[in-house]
Amino acid sequence: MQSEVGKAMRPIDIAVIDNDKTNSSRALIEGLKNTDNFISVLSAENDTQAVEIAKGQDLSMVMIIPEGYESNLKNKMNAEIKLYSIITSISIASSAQRGNIRNFLKTINQEAGESFIKEINPELNLEMLREPIKVKEFVVLKDIIQPGSAAFVIAYISTQTVIVPVALLMLIIITGTMIASSIAQEKENKTLETILTVPVSRFTIVLAKMLAAVVLAICFALFFVLAMGSYMSSFSGMETSTPSGFQVSGTGINLSLDTYSKILLGMSIFLSIVNALALATLLALFAQDVKDAQTTIMPLTIMILIPYFFALTFDPGTMSLGLKIFSFLIPFSHTFFAFKFLLLGQKIPIILGNLYLFLFAIVLLFIATKVFSSERILTMKFSFGKFRRMV
Repeated sequence: MQSEVGKAMRPIDIAVIDNDKTNSSRALIEGLKNTDNFISVLSAENDTQAVEIAKGQDLSMVMIIPEGYESNLKNKMNAEIKLYSIITSISIASSAQRGNIRNFLKTINQEAGESFIKEINPELNLEMLREPIKVKEFVVLKDIIQPGSAAFVIAYISTQTVIVPVALLMLIIITGTMIASSIAQEKENKTLETILTVPVSRFTIVLAKMLAAVVLAICFALFFVLAMGSYMSSFSGMETSTPSGFQVSGTGINLSLDTYSKILLGMSIFLSIVNALALATLLALFAQDVKDAQTTIMPLTIMILIPYFFALTFDPGTMSLGLKIFSFLIPFSHTFFAFKFLLLGQKIPIILGNLYLFLFAIVLLFIATKVFSSERILTMKFSFGKFRRMV
C-alpha cells in the first residue's frame, strides 16, 4: 500500500501550450515547475490537437495560456487559462494530485489581485485585507484547555475509533461462525450424541467449545489489527498535519488510553465475545447441517451490524433517547462505543456497560447449559419447509 500510494501521489505530468509567449506567461510556467510537477511545453494549432498530443505522451493535464494573457492582466481585465484534465484513473490520491494544481492557480490569482491593489494604494496592509479577523481556537477536553482546532481533534478521534469496531466486528463474526459450524457439523455427523454421553458436565462442554473458538479468534484478531494498522499507516502521506500548538500527548491534551482504561476496554471486548459465542451456540443448535449454520446465526450478525453502523455514524451523547435505549439494549453496542467514551475520559458508561454485558452473558450461559442438559438439543431445528416451497 505504501508503494502504491507513493506512486499515486507522484507529481503529475502537465502539457503547457503557451500561445502568449510573454514574460507573464513564462513566469506562470516557471511557477508551475516549482510545484515539482513535470512540465512539458508543447506547440499545437488548437485545443483538440493539444489534448491529442498530451494523450499520446501519457500526460495527465493540458494547460493552455491563450494569446492576450499578459495584456489583459496589465489592463486590469480577467485573464483566462484553459485547463484540460485527462482522467485515466479515479482515486482519492489522483484527486489530491489535481488539487495541488488548483491550489497553485488559487495562489497566483491571489498574488495577481494583491499586485493590483498595491498599484492602486501601496500603503494598504495586504495581510489585514486577506484576514481581517483572526481567530485563536482552543479545545476543552478532559477538563484541560489547550490551543488547537476542534475539527482536528474530532477527526483524530474518529480515525482512532474506526479500528476497534472493525476488529471487534471481524472477531465476533469469525468466532460465531466457527462455533456454529462446529456444532452443526457434529449434529450432521451424529457425533453430538456421543459427546453428550461422556462423563463430563454439559457446562464444561459449552465452555470448551467457546474457549476453542476464542483462542483461534484472538489470533485472527491480532493479525487483523496489525494488518489494519499497517494499511492505515500507508496513507500517512495524505494525512492532515497537526495544527500548530496542539499537543496530542505529553503535557497537553492526552488522547491515549491509561492502564485502567485499557483494562476496561479489554473487559468489554472479552465480554462481548462471550456473549456472541453464547448466542452463536444457542442459534447453532437449530441447524441441521453445516449449510444451515450460516442461516441460523443471521440474528447474531444483525445484532452486531446495527451497533457497528451506529458507532461509526453517531455519537452516544447526541443520539435521541429512543435510539439510545434501542442501541444500548443490544449488548455489543457498549463495546462499539467504549473507545469513544474512554478517549473523552468517560469511564462510568463503560463500567455500567461491562456490568450489563456480564449479566447478559450469565443469562445466556445459563440458558445454553440448560439446553445442553436436555434431550431437546438433538431435535431442535428451524422449519424452512414453507420458505422452500415458496422458492
